[in-house]
Amino acid sequence: MSVTMDDSLKRWDVERLADLAARRFPSAGIGQSDAICDGRLRPVLVARIRTDSTAAVVEFAQALCLAFTQRFVGIEVGGRCIRVYADDTG
Repeated sequence: MSVTMDDSLKRWDVERLADLAARRFPSAGIGQSDAICDGRLRPVLVARIRTDSTAAVVEFAQALCLAFTQRFVGIEVGGRCIRVYADDTG
């Protein structure tokens, strides 16, 4: 999860992401990192989830957008990185 609204990440952000992941998946790895987003270096949370369901990952990304009030969440599915917006319906 990229912080797209120029906020810093806090410990409760990690705990919140872990809680949201635990409700949907049997396990997840969560780490903090930095990434270039829209041409700027930003803090990000990275969740590694093992699932066969692309739809479940997209739904999770949409839930993260809403829970963290973010414009989008970046996900990687099948080696492709894409942005998922809270209002994506496709």
